[in-house]
Amino acid sequence: MSKPSPEEIRALQEYANGHYIKVVADRLGKQKRTIEFQLQSACKKLGAGHLAHAAMLAAEKGLIVLNNQESDHAGREC
Repeated sequence: MSKPSPEEIRALQEYANGHYIKVVADRLGKQKRTIEFQLQSACKKLGAGHLAHAAMLAAEKGLIVLNNQESDHAGREC
C-alpha cells in the first residue's frame, strides 16, 4: 500500500477533527469535489472501507492525531 499524499493527510486530519467535507474544503482553500477525491484516495491507500476507518489507520501510523471529538459523520463510506 502506498502512503497518502500530504494533501490527502491534511484533508483526512481536518475530517477527523469533525469538520464536514465542505468545511474542510473551505478551510484548505479547495473545491469540495477535490477534498472528496483526496479522502477517497486516502481511504484506498490506507486500505480502509470508510473514512472513520481511514482516520483510525492514519492515526495508528502516526500520520494524523485524533482528538476524540464526536462527529455526525463517523461512518461515512469512502
